[in-house]
Amino acid sequence: MLNVSNYKALLISGLFLLSVTASQAAMSQYLAARIYTIPGTPIVTGANTTAQIPLPYIDPSFKDVSVTDKITFAVDHFNMTYLPTPGDIVVTLKLEQWDKNAVLTTSFPVLTLKYQPFNAASPYVDKSVYKFNGAYKFKITLQAITVGGTSTSTLPANLFIDADILLERYTNFATATTPIGILPTVATDIRDLDCNSVNDEFQINWPVISGVEEYQLEWTFVNDYSTTSGAPYIDINVLPYLEYNFKNNSTRITTANNTYIISLTFEHGYILYRVRGIGRNLTDPTKNIVGVWSTYNAGNSNDKGYVKDITSKYYNTQEHESNKNWQYSATYAEEGKKKEVISYFDGSLRNRQSVTKVNTQNNTIVGETIYDHQGRPAINVLPVPVKNPACGSGLSIPALRFYPSFNRVDATNAYSRINFDLDKTGVDTCNPVTTGMNVISGASNYYSSSNPDKTGAQAFVPDAELYPFSQIEYTPDNTGRIRRQGGVGKAFQLDQPHATKYYYGWPAQIQLDRLFGSEVGNAAHYKKNMVVDANGQVSLSYLDQEGRTVATSLAGDAPKDAVTPAITILE
Repeated sequence: MLNVSNYKALLISGLFLLSVTASQAAMSQYLAARIYTIPGTPIVTGANTTAQIPLPYIDPSFKDVSVTDKITFAVDHFNMTYLPTPGDIVVTLKLEQWDKNAVLTTSFPVLTLKYQPFNAASPYVDKSVYKFNGAYKFKITLQAITVGGTSTSTLPANLFIDADILLERYTNFATATTPIGILPTVATDIRDLDCNSVNDEFQINWPVISGVEEYQLEWTFVNDYSTTSGAPYIDINVLPYLEYNFKNNSTRITTANNTYIISLTFEHGYILYRVRGIGRNLTDPTKNIVGVWSTYNAGNSNDKGYVKDITSKYYNTQEHESNKNWQYSATYAEEGKKKEVISYFDGSLRNRQSVTKVNTQNNTIVGETIYDHQGRPAINVLPVPVKNPACGSGLSIPALRFYPSFNRVDATNAYSRINFDLDKTGVDTCNPVTTGMNVISGASNYYSSSNPDKTGAQAFVPDAELYPFSQIEYTPDNTGRIRRQGGVGKAFQLDQPHATKYYYGWPAQIQLDRLFGSEVGNAAHYKKNMVVDANGQVSLSYLDQEGRTVATSLAGDAPKDAVTPAITILE
């Protein structure tokens, strides 16, 4: 088993502290021995501390690949005291170190800081490190202190000395041929995150195994829908037996933990799973030893077989959003990290809502696309996190599911095409009337003063003024071309001066001749498109008969405001 251990001793002031913590899953241990300044107790020469790896140093059950030791002399930038005079600060240490055979070696390293916190032009070295290898135990004693060339017996209070041991140790994986027994499923392993009586996650647990560096968890799903009239589901104990196959359709992750959570984005059926350990070869720790699967029995890994014969399974009886079209996508990285996205579609398979799980924040992000009466994507709403459900007790975490009426036009009704795509009567019939979204829910709530989360950076989230979306207006000629396009926020909507406008036309023959000469051909084979961006800047593009862009340019009058050249500002 990999043992990347950090044994740390800090010589910061005058109080001694010793602590040890251990994690069985990773065999990582942290040892801290500290002497640190408290009011009235300064650090003086003669102060010492010891860093040590717990015994035994040598044992046939493990192999140490490397032992790296480090002494750090540095400035504590969180300390409110400081030295009023800059200069070099030098400490001389007595270093007593013992190797794994308890052989003592003594040396006297010197560490130097260049204390220059007030002059940016002078070099400021706030950390000095002395590295060595092979010490399973070492003791440092403060021998001498020099501040600005003057010898003193007291270490300034905003400085510290830090001792570290980094150990890379592998433990013998003696049980590689023994299957890991997955722990039985209990009620707390089935998680309803948002108190809506629908199970959202399933947690798999297994015991910690000595010598295991990491575990591989593999699962597959088998639906149990029946083709028999009157029996919607298959009885796995009745012939013909329901079969499974890990080889053809399964998901496998690698993790150092002995537990993993699977989102219940499945249909009706069985989730079958198995786990195995991976250790290191003590003869050559660069090579893995792969254990047998938990389904291993009598020389058979049981990669395929009958569902009834697998004990490690979960019967999922709550179909995920059974009345909707949805697509689930998961991307996995190291240590079992994952990104999960579910897209929900209407009957015409247009994407209506995408929900992304943010595992680091225990939240979900919802984004929506709203279509006009012709089925064209017209409103793109900014994706925003979901507010935590008010469950009262137990879990209260937004789940990975469909959120109906997430973005609303009023207190109850979802925002839809009737709120922006209606024929306008009166004088100004060209500009559509786009209603803002209600702040009670969704993106309009997040980008408003009604957002309940105003802590930290959230206090600076801008106000969209009921328009947390961008809108596209199409030309009324059934070509699907864009006529105008807005941005997010009220100032960038279609009826505002900052909307982007698109114009489509044809170039004059003389324009093409000036650009390309007389061999360009007939102007009837070309198109000339114009875009006026949010700042009023006009850009032109010329396209040939195959739709390829052959020339681009900017157009319009030169700016009337005086612009100072950048070189003048720099001078």
